[in-house]
Amino acid sequence: MPKYTYDCSTCGPFTMRQSMNEQHEYAYCPHCGDTSTRVFNAFQTYKMDGKLKQRIEKGQQPRVVTKDKLPTNKRKKATQGRPWMAGH
Repeated sequence: MPKYTYDCSTCGPFTMRQSMNEQHEYAYCPHCGDTSTRVFNAFQTYKMDGKLKQRIEKGQQPRVVTKDKLPTNKRKKATQGRPWMAGH
């Protein structure tokens, strides 16, 4: 069964195992019984190396492309005949 994290306004965050068939929008805090909302966390990024984590986050941002780095639309020159088809 997967683990889901919820945030209780009184006690703070807690994690519990739930069946995938159950609803996951809210849960009751096991300590105080208040209704808690679900918190979405990145999958196991807390176990990753800091540099790898930064690289993943940086990869999510779009790259800024300047005009001088755009590809040119120059047409290639047509080839002058086919040397392997001599005399045909």
